[in-house]
Amino acid sequence: MEQSVETVIVNQPRGELKVHAGVECKLPVPASGVYRVLSAVARAVETAGEGQEGEVRYRGKVLFSVTFSDGEGRIHKTECGVEFSGTEPCASVTPKTGVETQSHVEGVHFRIVGETLYLTATAVLAFRLSESVQHTHVTCVNNAHTFVEEEKFPWKIKDVFGEMELEEEWEEPTAVADILTFTASACVKTAQAGVGVISAEGNAHFHLIVKPTEGGVYGLNKTFPFRVETEEGECVPSSAVRLTVSVENVRFSVVTDPDKNRGTVTVCYTLRFSGALYGERKISLLKDCFLEAQGLHLLTGQGEYEALQEARCETARITTRTPLGVEVGETARALAVLPYGATALSLTPYGGGITAEGLLSVTVFYAEEGAVKAADADIPFSLNIKCENPHGADWKVSFGVESAGADFVGAKELSVTAILSVCLTATTNQTFTYVKEVALGEEKPCSNAAVSLYFAKQGESAWELAKRLSVAPERIALTNPELTYPLTGKERIVIYRQKEKGE
Repeated sequence: MEQSVETVIVNQPRGELKVHAGVECKLPVPASGVYRVLSAVARAVETAGEGQEGEVRYRGKVLFSVTFSDGEGRIHKTECGVEFSGTEPCASVTPKTGVETQSHVEGVHFRIVGETLYLTATAVLAFRLSESVQHTHVTCVNNAHTFVEEEKFPWKIKDVFGEMELEEEWEEPTAVADILTFTASACVKTAQAGVGVISAEGNAHFHLIVKPTEGGVYGLNKTFPFRVETEEGECVPSSAVRLTVSVENVRFSVVTDPDKNRGTVTVCYTLRFSGALYGERKISLLKDCFLEAQGLHLLTGQGEYEALQEARCETARITTRTPLGVEVGETARALAVLPYGATALSLTPYGGGITAEGLLSVTVFYAEEGAVKAADADIPFSLNIKCENPHGADWKVSFGVESAGADFVGAKELSVTAILSVCLTATTNQTFTYVKEVALGEEKPCSNAAVSLYFAKQGESAWELAKRLSVAPERIALTNPELTYPLTGKERIVIYRQKEKGE
Protein backbone atom coordinates (compact mmCIF):
# COMPACT_ATOMS: atom_id res chain seq x y z
CA MET A 1 0.00 0.00 0.00
CA GLU A 2 1.34 3.41 -0.98
CA GLN A 3 0.34 6.82 0.35
CA SER A 4 0.83 10.27 -1.15
CA VAL A 5 0.98 13.17 1.29
CA GLU A 6 -0.07 16.72 0.56
CA THR A 7 0.51 19.77 2.76
CA VAL A 8 -2.24 22.33 3.24
CA ILE A 9 -2.25 25.53 5.27
CA VAL A 10 -4.64 26.02 8.16
CA ASN A 11 -5.11 29.62 9.29
CA GLN A 12 -6.13 30.23 12.86
CA PRO A 13 -7.33 33.71 13.84
CA ARG A 14 -5.74 35.40 16.83
CA GLY A 15 -6.59 38.53 18.75
CA GLU A 16 -4.89 41.90 18.90
CA LEU A 17 -1.80 42.78 20.89
CA LYS A 18 -1.07 46.30 22.17
CA VAL A 19 2.54 47.35 22.65
CA HIS A 20 3.62 50.58 24.37
CA ALA A 21 6.35 52.54 22.57
CA GLY A 22 8.07 55.74 23.69
CA VAL A 23 11.03 57.90 22.68
CA GLU A 24 12.65 61.21 23.66
CA CYS A 25 14.21 63.83 21.36
CA LYS A 26 16.49 66.78 22.06
CA LEU A 27 15.08 70.03 20.68
CA PRO A 28 17.07 72.88 19.12
CA VAL A 29 17.72 75.66 21.68
CA PRO A 30 15.87 78.91 20.85
CA ALA A 31 16.45 82.25 22.55
CA SER A 32 13.12 82.09 24.34
CA GLY A 33 13.11 78.39 25.18
CA VAL A 34 9.35 78.16 24.50
CA TYR A 35 7.99 75.40 22.28
CA ARG A 36 4.62 74.32 20.99
CA VAL A 37 3.98 71.03 19.20
CA LEU A 38 1.83 71.66 16.13
CA SER A 39 1.38 68.03 15.11
CA ALA A 40 2.68 64.59 16.03
CA VAL A 41 2.11 61.62 13.70
CA ALA A 42 3.18 58.03 14.27
CA ARG A 43 3.06 54.89 12.15
CA ALA A 44 4.22 51.32 12.60
CA VAL A 45 6.75 49.86 10.16
CA GLU A 46 8.80 46.70 9.78
CA THR A 47 6.46 44.62 11.94
CA ALA A 48 7.09 40.89 11.84
CA GLY A 49 6.43 37.75 13.87
CA GLU A 50 7.75 34.20 14.11
CA GLY A 51 6.69 31.08 15.92
CA GLN A 52 8.70 29.52 18.73
CA GLU A 53 7.85 26.61 21.01
CA GLY A 54 4.74 27.71 22.91
CA GLU A 55 4.95 31.41 22.03
CA VAL A 56 4.92 34.01 19.27
CA ARG A 57 7.84 36.41 19.05
CA TYR A 58 7.16 39.79 17.46
CA ARG A 59 9.13 42.90 16.62
CA GLY A 60 8.59 46.21 14.87
CA LYS A 61 9.29 49.90 14.83
CA VAL A 62 7.22 53.03 15.43
CA LEU A 63 8.23 56.18 13.53
CA PHE A 64 7.27 59.60 14.93
CA SER A 65 7.06 62.72 12.74
CA VAL A 66 6.75 65.96 14.74
CA THR A 67 6.23 69.57 13.67
CA PHE A 68 6.71 72.25 16.34
CA SER A 69 7.32 75.99 16.68
CA ASP A 70 9.74 77.78 18.99
CA GLY A 71 9.36 81.05 20.87
CA GLU A 72 10.73 83.05 17.94
CA GLY A 73 8.00 81.85 15.58
CA ARG A 74 10.19 79.44 13.61
CA ILE A 75 8.82 76.08 12.43
CA HIS A 76 10.88 72.92 13.03
CA LYS A 77 10.35 69.34 11.92
CA THR A 78 11.96 66.21 13.29
CA GLU A 79 11.60 62.45 12.88
CA CYS A 80 12.58 59.77 15.35
CA GLY A 81 11.76 56.13 15.94
CA VAL A 82 11.69 53.42 18.56
CA GLU A 83 11.91 49.66 18.13
CA PHE A 84 9.81 47.21 20.11
CA SER A 85 9.80 43.44 20.56
CA GLY A 86 8.28 40.84 22.84
CA THR A 87 6.59 37.47 23.14
CA GLU A 88 2.97 36.31 23.33
CA PRO A 89 2.18 32.91 24.93
CA CYS A 90 0.41 30.44 22.63
CA ALA A 91 0.48 26.74 23.49
CA SER A 92 -0.12 25.45 19.94
CA VAL A 93 2.78 27.34 18.34
CA THR A 94 5.94 25.58 17.13
CA PRO A 95 9.03 26.91 15.30
CA LYS A 96 7.37 25.84 12.02
CA THR A 97 4.29 27.99 12.64
CA GLY A 98 3.98 30.96 10.29
CA VAL A 99 2.87 34.36 11.61
CA GLU A 100 1.09 37.09 9.61
CA THR A 101 1.11 40.58 11.17
CA GLN A 102 -0.86 43.76 10.56
CA SER A 103 -0.29 46.92 12.57
CA HIS A 104 -1.36 50.47 13.23
CA VAL A 105 -0.65 53.11 15.87
CA GLU A 106 -3.11 54.79 18.18
CA GLY A 107 -2.97 57.00 21.28
CA VAL A 108 -0.09 59.33 20.31
CA HIS A 109 0.86 61.59 23.24
CA PHE A 110 3.65 64.10 23.79
CA ARG A 111 5.04 66.46 26.41
CA ILE A 112 7.93 68.92 26.52
CA VAL A 113 10.21 69.19 29.54
CA GLY A 114 12.96 71.76 29.11
CA GLU A 115 14.70 70.97 25.83
CA THR A 116 13.43 67.39 25.62
CA LEU A 117 10.36 66.18 23.72
CA TYR A 118 8.83 62.94 25.05
CA LEU A 119 6.63 60.96 22.65
CA THR A 120 4.58 57.86 23.46
CA ALA A 121 2.19 55.76 21.41
CA THR A 122 0.45 52.40 21.42
CA ALA A 123 1.25 50.05 18.55
CA VAL A 124 -1.63 47.64 17.89
CA LEU A 125 -0.34 44.41 16.39
CA ALA A 126 -2.85 41.92 14.99
CA PHE A 127 -1.54 38.54 13.91
CA ARG A 128 -2.67 35.17 12.59
CA LEU A 129 -0.99 31.79 12.83
CA SER A 130 -0.52 29.31 10.02
CA GLU A 131 0.50 25.68 10.46
CA SER A 132 0.91 22.68 8.20
CA VAL A 133 -1.17 19.52 8.33
CA GLN A 134 -0.98 16.37 6.25
CA HIS A 135 -3.80 15.32 3.97
CA THR A 136 -3.21 11.68 3.01
CA HIS A 137 -4.39 10.05 -0.22
CA VAL A 138 -4.54 6.26 -0.38
CA THR A 139 -3.23 4.87 -3.66
CA CYS A 140 -2.24 1.50 -5.10
CA VAL A 141 -4.09 -0.63 -2.55
CA ASN A 142 -5.01 -3.97 -4.08
CA ASN A 143 -8.67 -4.96 -3.69
CA ALA A 144 -9.36 -1.76 -1.72
CA HIS A 145 -12.62 0.10 -2.16
CA THR A 146 -13.01 3.69 -0.96
CA PHE A 147 -15.95 6.01 -0.54
CA VAL A 148 -14.75 9.37 -1.89
CA GLU A 149 -16.41 12.77 -1.64
CA GLU A 150 -15.02 15.85 -3.32
CA GLU A 151 -15.60 19.19 -1.61
CA LYS A 152 -14.66 22.71 -2.62
CA PHE A 153 -13.30 25.14 -0.06
CA PRO A 154 -12.83 28.88 -0.65
CA TRP A 155 -9.60 29.05 1.29
CA LYS A 156 -6.71 31.37 1.93
CA ILE A 157 -4.02 30.36 -0.54
CA LYS A 158 -1.25 32.67 0.67
CA ASP A 159 -0.34 36.08 2.01
CA VAL A 160 0.43 38.66 -0.66
CA PHE A 161 2.61 41.75 -0.45
CA GLY A 162 3.69 44.43 -2.88
CA GLU A 163 4.76 48.03 -3.21
CA MET A 164 4.63 50.69 -5.90
CA GLU A 165 6.29 54.11 -6.07
CA LEU A 166 4.11 56.87 -7.53
CA GLU A 167 4.53 60.57 -8.29
CA GLU A 168 1.88 63.29 -8.55
CA GLU A 169 2.04 66.98 -9.37
CA TRP A 170 -0.42 69.82 -8.98
CA GLU A 171 -0.42 73.61 -9.30
CA GLU A 172 -1.41 75.90 -6.45
CA PRO A 173 -2.94 79.33 -7.15
CA THR A 174 -0.91 80.65 -4.20
CA ALA A 175 2.87 80.57 -4.02
CA VAL A 176 3.73 78.01 -1.39
CA ALA A 177 6.71 78.84 0.80
CA ASP A 178 6.77 75.62 2.84
CA ILE A 179 4.79 72.53 3.76
CA LEU A 180 4.72 72.57 7.55
CA THR A 181 3.26 69.12 8.18
CA PHE A 182 1.04 66.52 6.58
CA THR A 183 -0.70 63.20 7.00
CA ALA A 184 -1.18 60.57 4.30
CA SER A 185 -3.44 57.55 3.95
CA ALA A 186 -4.82 55.32 1.21
CA CYS A 187 -7.67 52.89 0.66
CA VAL A 188 -8.30 50.10 -1.83
CA LYS A 189 -11.67 50.46 -3.52
CA THR A 190 -11.51 47.25 -5.54
CA ALA A 191 -9.02 44.41 -5.92
CA GLN A 192 -9.16 41.76 -8.64
CA ALA A 193 -7.14 38.73 -9.64
CA GLY A 194 -6.13 37.92 -13.18
CA VAL A 195 -3.81 35.33 -14.65
CA GLY A 196 -0.68 35.71 -12.55
CA VAL A 197 -1.44 39.29 -11.52
CA ILE A 198 -3.39 41.25 -8.89
CA SER A 199 -4.76 44.67 -9.81
CA ALA A 200 -5.99 47.22 -7.28
CA GLU A 201 -7.77 50.56 -7.62
CA GLY A 202 -8.21 53.16 -4.93
CA ASN A 203 -7.30 56.61 -3.71
CA ALA A 204 -4.36 58.15 -1.87
CA HIS A 205 -5.28 61.04 0.44
CA PHE A 206 -2.92 63.81 1.58
CA HIS A 207 -3.76 66.46 4.17
CA LEU A 208 -1.25 69.31 4.28
CA ILE A 209 -0.68 72.39 6.38
CA VAL A 210 0.93 74.93 4.03
CA LYS A 211 2.67 78.21 4.68
CA PRO A 212 2.23 80.65 1.74
CA THR A 213 4.75 83.37 0.87
CA GLU A 214 2.46 86.12 2.13
CA GLY A 215 2.32 84.54 5.60
CA GLY A 216 -0.24 82.64 7.67
CA VAL A 217 -1.17 78.99 7.15
CA TYR A 218 -3.89 77.14 5.31
CA GLY A 219 -4.90 73.52 4.82
CA LEU A 220 -5.03 71.39 1.67
CA ASN A 221 -6.87 68.14 1.02
CA LYS A 222 -5.50 66.36 -2.06
CA THR A 223 -6.78 63.01 -3.39
CA PHE A 224 -5.06 61.02 -6.14
CA PRO A 225 -6.64 57.93 -7.70
CA PHE A 226 -4.32 54.99 -8.39
CA ARG A 227 -4.44 51.77 -10.33
CA VAL A 228 -1.55 49.39 -9.78
CA GLU A 229 -0.71 45.81 -10.65
CA THR A 230 1.56 43.40 -8.86
CA GLU A 231 2.66 39.99 -10.09
CA GLU A 232 1.44 36.94 -8.21
CA GLY A 233 2.06 33.59 -9.85
CA GLU A 234 -0.77 31.66 -8.17
CA CYS A 235 -3.51 34.08 -9.27
CA VAL A 236 -6.36 32.98 -11.51
CA PRO A 237 -9.42 35.08 -12.43
CA SER A 238 -11.67 33.10 -10.08
CA SER A 239 -9.52 34.03 -7.05
CA ALA A 240 -10.70 36.60 -4.51
CA VAL A 241 -8.35 39.21 -3.00
CA ARG A 242 -8.28 41.04 0.33
CA LEU A 243 -5.89 44.00 0.31
CA THR A 244 -4.98 46.84 2.63
CA VAL A 245 -2.63 49.66 1.66
CA SER A 246 -0.51 52.23 3.48
CA VAL A 247 1.43 55.30 2.31
CA GLU A 248 5.15 55.47 3.09
CA ASN A 249 8.30 57.36 2.06
CA VAL A 250 6.47 60.61 1.26
CA ARG A 251 8.65 63.36 -0.25
CA PHE A 252 7.46 66.83 -1.28
CA SER A 253 9.14 69.38 -3.49
CA VAL A 254 7.83 72.91 -4.04
CA VAL A 255 8.66 75.30 -6.90
CA THR A 256 7.23 78.81 -6.46
CA ASP A 257 6.86 81.74 -8.83
CA PRO A 258 6.45 84.83 -6.58
CA ASP A 259 5.88 87.12 -9.58
CA LYS A 260 2.77 85.20 -10.62
CA ASN A 261 1.93 84.19 -7.03
CA ARG A 262 1.68 80.55 -8.06
CA GLY A 263 3.45 77.37 -7.09
CA THR A 264 3.86 73.79 -8.24
CA VAL A 265 3.91 70.96 -5.72
CA THR A 266 5.27 67.48 -6.49
CA VAL A 267 4.80 64.53 -4.15
CA CYS A 268 6.54 61.16 -4.44
CA TYR A 269 5.29 58.31 -2.29
CA THR A 270 5.27 54.55 -1.97
CA LEU A 271 2.12 52.46 -1.69
CA ARG A 272 2.71 49.31 0.36
CA PHE A 273 0.15 46.52 -0.03
CA SER A 274 -0.56 43.54 2.18
CA GLY A 275 -3.39 41.03 2.27
CA ALA A 276 -4.37 37.56 1.23
CA LEU A 277 -5.26 35.64 -1.92
CA TYR A 278 -8.28 33.32 -1.79
CA GLY A 279 -9.30 30.62 -4.26
CA GLU A 280 -11.38 27.47 -4.51
CA ARG A 281 -9.64 24.20 -3.86
CA LYS A 282 -11.12 20.77 -4.47
CA ILE A 283 -10.18 18.18 -1.86
CA SER A 284 -10.95 14.46 -2.05
CA LEU A 285 -12.10 13.33 1.37
CA LEU A 286 -11.92 9.59 1.96
CA LYS A 287 -14.94 9.03 4.16
CA ASP A 288 -14.48 5.26 4.46
CA CYS A 289 -12.74 2.32 2.81
CA PHE A 290 -12.25 -1.43 3.11
CA LEU A 291 -10.42 -4.40 1.64
CA GLU A 292 -12.40 -7.43 0.55
CA ALA A 293 -10.17 -9.71 2.61
CA GLN A 294 -8.78 -7.34 5.22
CA GLY A 295 -10.09 -4.35 7.19
CA LEU A 296 -8.76 -0.90 6.29
CA HIS A 297 -9.33 2.01 8.66
CA LEU A 298 -8.82 5.74 8.23
CA LEU A 299 -7.76 7.94 11.12
CA THR A 300 -8.99 11.46 10.52
CA GLY A 301 -8.30 14.92 11.90
CA GLN A 302 -9.92 18.31 11.60
CA GLY A 303 -8.51 21.45 10.02
CA GLU A 304 -9.74 24.96 9.35
CA TYR A 305 -9.76 27.20 6.30
CA GLU A 306 -10.15 30.96 6.32
CA ALA A 307 -12.72 31.94 3.70
CA LEU A 308 -13.28 35.47 2.43
CA GLN A 309 -16.96 36.30 2.66
CA GLU A 310 -16.98 39.99 1.77
CA ALA A 311 -14.55 42.83 1.08
CA ARG A 312 -15.66 46.29 0.03
CA CYS A 313 -14.90 49.98 0.45
CA GLU A 314 -17.41 52.85 0.60
CA THR A 315 -17.54 56.46 1.77
CA ALA A 316 -19.45 57.94 4.69
CA ARG A 317 -19.97 61.48 5.94
CA ILE A 318 -19.84 62.34 9.64
CA THR A 319 -20.69 65.64 11.32
CA THR A 320 -20.19 65.92 15.05
CA ARG A 321 -19.28 68.33 17.82
CA THR A 322 -16.74 67.90 20.56
CA PRO A 323 -15.46 69.99 23.45
CA LEU A 324 -11.98 71.48 23.12
CA GLY A 325 -9.27 71.19 25.69
CA VAL A 326 -8.49 74.90 25.40
CA GLU A 327 -10.67 77.99 25.41
CA VAL A 328 -10.66 80.16 22.30
CA GLY A 329 -11.63 83.81 22.00
CA GLU A 330 -14.65 85.21 20.19
CA THR A 331 -12.48 86.50 17.36
CA ALA A 332 -10.76 83.14 16.76
CA ARG A 333 -11.30 81.53 13.35
CA ALA A 334 -10.35 78.07 12.20
CA LEU A 335 -7.73 78.05 9.44
CA ALA A 336 -7.14 74.37 8.75
CA VAL A 337 -7.68 70.87 10.08
CA LEU A 338 -5.04 68.14 10.06
CA PRO A 339 -6.59 64.68 10.59
CA TYR A 340 -4.27 62.05 12.04
CA GLY A 341 -6.71 59.31 11.12
CA ALA A 342 -9.80 57.49 12.29
CA THR A 343 -9.51 54.46 14.56
CA ALA A 344 -12.17 51.75 14.90
CA LEU A 345 -13.00 51.15 18.57
CA SER A 346 -15.78 48.55 18.43
CA LEU A 347 -18.14 46.71 16.07
CA THR A 348 -21.66 45.73 17.15
CA PRO A 349 -23.86 43.56 14.87
CA TYR A 350 -27.55 44.38 14.49
CA GLY A 351 -30.33 43.00 12.29
CA GLY A 352 -29.25 44.45 8.94
CA GLY A 353 -25.64 45.35 9.48
CA ILE A 354 -22.94 46.53 11.87
CA THR A 355 -22.59 49.64 14.02
CA ALA A 356 -18.99 50.87 13.97
CA GLU A 357 -17.81 53.10 16.81
CA GLY A 358 -14.66 55.10 16.11
CA LEU A 359 -12.46 58.00 17.09
CA LEU A 360 -11.34 60.76 14.71
CA SER A 361 -8.12 62.45 15.87
CA VAL A 362 -7.41 65.96 14.50
CA THR A 363 -5.38 69.08 15.14
CA VAL A 364 -7.19 72.32 14.32
CA PHE A 365 -5.08 75.36 13.45
CA TYR A 366 -6.69 78.72 14.17
CA ALA A 367 -5.87 82.41 14.18
CA GLU A 368 -6.33 84.36 17.40
CA GLU A 369 -5.08 87.87 18.14
CA GLY A 370 -2.75 87.80 15.15
CA ALA A 371 -1.07 84.51 16.13
CA VAL A 372 -1.44 81.02 14.68
CA LYS A 373 -2.32 78.48 17.35
CA ALA A 374 -3.22 74.79 17.39
CA ALA A 375 -5.43 72.53 19.49
CA ASP A 376 -5.84 68.74 19.47
CA ALA A 377 -9.18 66.94 19.60
CA ASP A 378 -10.32 63.30 19.69
CA ILE A 379 -13.82 63.12 18.22
CA PRO A 380 -16.01 60.03 18.78
CA PHE A 381 -18.38 59.00 15.99
CA SER A 382 -20.77 56.18 15.12
CA LEU A 383 -21.69 54.70 11.72
CA ASN A 384 -24.27 52.10 10.69
CA ILE A 385 -22.90 49.89 7.91
CA LYS A 386 -25.34 47.67 6.03
CA CYS A 387 -24.15 44.11 5.40
CA GLU A 388 -25.46 40.56 5.14
CA ASN A 389 -25.06 37.96 7.87
CA PRO A 390 -23.53 40.34 10.44
CA HIS A 391 -23.47 37.66 13.17
CA GLY A 392 -21.83 34.86 11.20
CA ALA A 393 -18.40 36.21 10.32
CA ASP A 394 -15.27 37.85 11.67
CA TRP A 395 -15.67 41.51 10.69
CA LYS A 396 -12.83 44.03 10.39
CA VAL A 397 -13.25 47.71 9.55
CA SER A 398 -10.68 50.41 8.85
CA PHE A 399 -11.13 54.10 8.11
CA GLY A 400 -9.33 56.63 5.97
CA VAL A 401 -9.97 60.37 6.04
CA GLU A 402 -10.67 61.79 2.57
CA SER A 403 -11.41 65.36 3.72
CA ALA A 404 -12.04 67.23 6.94
CA GLY A 405 -13.19 70.70 7.94
CA ALA A 406 -13.93 72.41 11.25
CA ASP A 407 -15.32 75.55 12.81
CA PHE A 408 -15.76 76.86 16.34
CA VAL A 409 -19.10 76.81 18.13
CA GLY A 410 -18.95 78.89 21.28
CA ALA A 411 -15.79 79.24 23.36
CA LYS A 412 -14.94 75.58 23.91
CA GLU A 413 -16.70 73.50 21.25
CA LEU A 414 -15.54 72.36 17.84
CA SER A 415 -17.80 71.32 14.96
CA VAL A 416 -16.13 68.86 12.57
CA THR A 417 -17.32 67.48 9.24
CA ALA A 418 -15.32 64.70 7.59
CA ILE A 419 -15.63 62.31 4.67
CA LEU A 420 -14.36 58.85 5.61
CA SER A 421 -13.48 55.89 3.43
CA VAL A 422 -14.81 52.78 5.18
CA CYS A 423 -13.08 49.50 4.26
CA LEU A 424 -14.97 46.43 5.46
CA THR A 425 -13.75 42.84 5.42
CA ALA A 426 -15.60 39.72 6.58
CA THR A 427 -14.02 36.28 6.85
CA THR A 428 -15.33 32.95 8.10
CA ASN A 429 -13.47 29.92 9.39
CA GLN A 430 -14.60 26.62 7.87
CA THR A 431 -13.82 23.24 9.39
CA PHE A 432 -13.06 20.18 7.27
CA THR A 433 -12.05 16.59 7.94
CA TYR A 434 -8.89 15.20 6.41
CA VAL A 435 -7.21 11.79 6.46
CA LYS A 436 -4.04 11.82 8.57
CA GLU A 437 -3.28 8.10 8.85
CA VAL A 438 -4.31 4.81 7.24
CA ALA A 439 -4.22 1.57 9.26
CA LEU A 440 -4.86 -2.06 8.38
CA GLY A 441 -7.33 -3.82 10.66
CA GLU A 442 -7.91 -7.48 11.47
CA GLU A 443 -8.16 -9.88 8.58
CA LYS A 444 -11.69 -10.77 7.56
CA PRO A 445 -12.50 -14.37 6.69
CA CYS A 446 -13.10 -14.81 2.98
CA SER A 447 -15.92 -17.12 1.96
CA ASN A 448 -15.12 -19.80 -0.60
CA ALA A 449 -18.75 -20.55 -1.37
CA ALA A 450 -19.82 -20.15 -4.98
CA VAL A 451 -23.13 -18.60 -3.91
CA SER A 452 -23.99 -16.76 -0.66
CA LEU A 453 -27.33 -15.41 0.55
CA TYR A 454 -27.41 -12.43 2.90
CA PHE A 455 -30.29 -10.87 4.81
CA ALA A 456 -30.53 -7.09 4.58
CA LYS A 457 -30.59 -4.72 7.53
CA GLN A 458 -33.15 -1.97 7.61
CA GLY A 459 -31.81 1.46 6.62
CA GLU A 460 -28.52 0.27 5.17
CA SER A 461 -27.00 2.26 2.32
CA ALA A 462 -25.19 0.76 -0.65
CA TRP A 463 -21.82 1.62 0.87
CA GLU A 464 -22.68 0.23 4.31
CA LEU A 465 -23.88 -3.03 2.75
CA ALA A 466 -20.76 -3.34 0.60
CA LYS A 467 -18.51 -2.80 3.58
CA ARG A 468 -20.36 -5.35 5.73
CA LEU A 469 -20.13 -7.98 3.00
CA SER A 470 -16.59 -6.99 1.89
CA VAL A 471 -17.84 -6.86 -1.66
CA ALA A 472 -17.58 -3.92 -4.03
CA PRO A 473 -20.89 -2.06 -4.57
CA GLU A 474 -20.59 -2.67 -8.32
CA ARG A 475 -20.57 -6.46 -7.82
CA ILE A 476 -23.64 -6.32 -5.56
CA ALA A 477 -25.52 -4.21 -8.11
CA LEU A 478 -24.56 -6.61 -10.91
CA THR A 479 -26.23 -9.62 -9.25
CA ASN A 480 -29.00 -7.69 -7.44
CA PRO A 481 -30.14 -4.97 -9.87
CA GLU A 482 -33.56 -4.66 -8.17
CA LEU A 483 -32.16 -3.25 -4.90
CA THR A 484 -33.09 0.29 -3.87
CA TYR A 485 -31.55 2.19 -0.97
CA PRO A 486 -31.91 2.64 1.90
CA LEU A 487 -32.89 -1.02 2.38
CA THR A 488 -36.16 -1.96 4.06
CA GLY A 489 -34.76 -5.09 5.80
CA LYS A 490 -36.86 -7.52 3.76
CA GLU A 491 -34.42 -7.91 0.87
CA ARG A 492 -32.36 -11.02 0.22
CA ILE A 493 -28.96 -10.35 -1.37
CA VAL A 494 -27.28 -12.99 -3.52
CA ILE A 495 -23.50 -12.96 -4.06
CA TYR A 496 -21.94 -15.15 -6.77
CA ARG A 497 -18.26 -15.99 -6.59
CA GLN A 498 -16.06 -17.40 -9.29
CA LYS A 499 -13.12 -19.46 -8.13
CA GLU A 500 -9.72 -18.42 -9.41
CA LYS A 501 -7.72 -20.87 -11.48
CA GLY A 502 -5.58 -23.17 -9.39
CA GLU A 503 -8.04 -23.21 -6.41
